[in-house]
Amino acid sequence: MASRYAENTSRFTSSPYTERPIRFLEVWSQAGWQLKVYSISVKGEFCDPDLVAAAKDVAAKNLPRPALSPERYGLGTLIVHEGNDANFVLLDHWAGENMLHHQVFASPLERPLELTDFSYTKLAMCVWELHVLAFERQAWIDVVLRRTENLTSTGTWRAVLRSPSVGLGHAGEIRQRAFRDVQA
Repeated sequence: MASRYAENTSRFTSSPYTERPIRFLEVWSQAGWQLKVYSISVKGEFCDPDLVAAAKDVAAKNLPRPALSPERYGLGTLIVHEGNDANFVLLDHWAGENMLHHQVFASPLERPLELTDFSYTKLAMCVWELHVLAFERQAWIDVVLRRTENLTSTGTWRAVLRSPSVGLGHAGEIRQRAFRDVQA
């Protein structure tokens, strides 16, 4: 499902790299969690809203409880990706100060709402998803790991959620957009 192989050979077939729109959708709050939700689509500017809703349902069922604990911060990302071969959902959350928990879910293109756990395949992410996670990594370093105040500070949490999100346009131009809707 995740890759195409040439017939009767072990070589991958691929198309030349083309940029895809990467869009920040919202900060989604669920059972104490706050996740930055991103859309990546080979089809258009944004993923199908029904796929995004299905991704949120899967995330709600798979996020650990409670969101806040000595090991968890209640913060993470949810990436919804309409790809060429399948739909993918990446659920990531921060733990232990500098560790990221990662789960992958997938569905066939013809049945996008039938997301199932895909983590067993050991596939982590593609180049477009990696772009988002590289950005989130840097935001975590800048706001949390290089902090000068206590991690429990409301200002620190607000800064993590307000760290600019990235949008990769069709021409490859990087735009930054601050989170304006984040609630304390």
